Amino acid sequence: MSANSVTPAEEAKQQIPATHKQNPTTPPAKASPHRSLTHVLSSLKDLLSIAETLIVTTQQYARAMQSVLAHLSSLTPDPSTQRSLGAQRWQLMLLEDKQADALEKKREVQRYVDRVEKGEASMSAKEVKVLLIALANAL
Repeated sequence: MSANSVTPAEEAKQQIPATHKQNPTTPPAKASPHRSLTHVLSSLKDLLSIAETLIVTTQQYARAMQSVLAHLSSLTPDPSTQRSLGAQRWQLMLLEDKQADALEKKREVQRYVDRVEKGEASMSAKEVKVLLIALANAL
């Protein structure tokens, strides 16, 4: 074996693209706490935006379904069907109320994230986890 020869293991290692040499979900070892917090805040903002879209869309769905059920109710005089439609409308009203609560929770999390971003509050990894769980439970 000459001095210029490369072992098969070294050759394979050289062929792996740089992006695959480290776990992309693990931040670089030299990442500053501020940079990590900025990344977390950015991700939280994205999540909050998606949550708001989901909440508003669900509210619109509930209202539209209530309208459809009201129309069906007016077309169907059968008492059994009326009770069934009434129960479905009630479930949709509960869904709408739950989404209103979820929207308030989302706004609460948004205010906290804004305060952290402005330096008025701090955020630990545990607090991020609590916020995510609270938001998920609200949805």
